[in-house]
Amino acid sequence: MIVLDITRRKQAEKTLLDNQKKYRNLFHAIPDPVIVADADTGAIVQWNRRALSFFGYKSVALSSMMMASLYPEKVRDKPPAFFRKQGQIKGGSVETKILTKNGFLVDVAVNSAFFETAGQKKVFGIFRDISDRKNPSSLSGKTFG
Repeated sequence: MIVLDITRRKQAEKTLLDNQKKYRNLFHAIPDPVIVADADTGAIVQWNRRALSFFGYKSVALSSMMMASLYPEKVRDKPPAFFRKQGQIKGGSVETKILTKNGFLVDVAVNSAFFETAGQKKVFGIFRDISDRKNPSSLSGKTFG
């Protein structure tokens, strides 16, 4: 009986690890910048590879930043209410500007969703560069980082 219980537990642990690996691979494969932040404080807790190049920060820097620091000063005083409002728009997106490490203001559409994991509320934000749409004379295919 004990052997069977250990076998089931080991199988469950392996399934969990496989699912976590699939999640990480999928998360990093998303072509748009993705940031996950604590919904109450705005502290950035996770990001994908594209977010690093888009915003121009290294992982160490993002890990100590607040979501608000990615936005121009006129928006910075609004989080976390600003992000809660974004997440409550079902199926919608909010257009705003973000600020890269190099000081560039970029027009973005931000799609946000709230979720809870391990008793913590998080906000998941996908940032899409809409600069070309907002300013057709801007260069296409620009990259950051």
